[in-house]
Amino acid sequence: MHLKLENLRRVVDKTRAEEKNIDVLREEISRVLGPSVCTDVNLKLLAEHANDRIDVLLKTDRADVLKFEPSIILRFVDNPMTEVRKFAARVLPLKHAQHFIYDKDSSVRVALARRLPLRCVAEMLERDPFNDELLVIACEKRLSEGEVPEPKKRDDHDAHGKTRSRAFKQKDTPDMSDAWYDTLAHKFIQDYSGNMEGQWDELIADRYSRSVKATTGIDIDKDKLYKAINDQLDAKDDRTLERFSLKECINTLRKCADCANIEETIVDPVQELINANLSSTEYIARANSLFNIKESMMPQALRKYCTSASLNGKKIPCIGHVPGNAVRFIDECALDAYVKHWNDYQTMHGEPLRLKWTHGPSSVGAISFGAELK
Repeated sequence: MHLKLENLRRVVDKTRAEEKNIDVLREEISRVLGPSVCTDVNLKLLAEHANDRIDVLLKTDRADVLKFEPSIILRFVDNPMTEVRKFAARVLPLKHAQHFIYDKDSSVRVALARRLPLRCVAEMLERDPFNDELLVIACEKRLSEGEVPEPKKRDDHDAHGKTRSRAFKQKDTPDMSDAWYDTLAHKFIQDYSGNMEGQWDELIADRYSRSVKATTGIDIDKDKLYKAINDQLDAKDDRTLERFSLKECINTLRKCADCANIEETIVDPVQELINANLSSTEYIARANSLFNIKESMMPQALRKYCTSASLNGKKIPCIGHVPGNAVRFIDECALDAYVKHWNDYQTMHGEPLRLKWTHGPSSVGAISFGAELK
């Protein structure tokens, strides 16, 4: 029995330490990335939101603000979640981030490769030669770092005085795979679809193929790249049309038609609760049902201060959940009114109790309550 209690104590201490580290990470992300990142979520969503914000900063050349405290991020380098390790690989100093070169997930290795020099990317490509994303990064770094050797100067005339035609020496490399063209097309769509108008896809395909040909001598199939860009743009448009298709609207209307007449407006139950002008007792009862509020026994530390003997076994609100997926402003107003009615009811009965509510830690729409002495 003693051994089981020791194991339980270690588990509790470890859980508390992890929660404390996550709270510190929330504060650090809020400090560096600002209020545009929602930090009141679990660790996985927190890392996803932070990675999305970093993508925006990199696209807009504002990556100089990414100055995180390494000692905080180092606590998450061995986290089992891919998004968390990817975030750490993008913001840690390179002397610490090289830990992710051998990461089991490809997306984490690719995120780190964008920060490494060409030599390190080439070594990663040797270990993973079929990774098309690493191949794209290596080609881009060859162009940006200027490691392509200059062609040797030679006489452009042969022994008979005739002009010789220029020809590049073709590298002995296999044809690029379809996945490589699709990856490159996806990157171009992300970079240019929202910033350029007109036939940018054909222009980009032509310029990129000619640039790679002129610098490395590698033939890029311009038509294949152009087709890959157009296929992905068409697929994106089809997904948008399918999401808002007329067929979907008709099916929705048919389902609604089975329930008598279709109402022109949908009544928000939370708004209806606020506008109902109920008494404190009625409001508390209806809010308990609407927010699915569960109650627990009053702690002994509070029970001994109750003035009424009948309150020794009284239950107080503990946890609940809003009707939707997240806490809205109207939900906060309704919860504030619930707490006020509950506190007024206690004051009316001479009890020294005061109730407060906060966002729950289990999910985005969860809420929790706590009682204290006035």
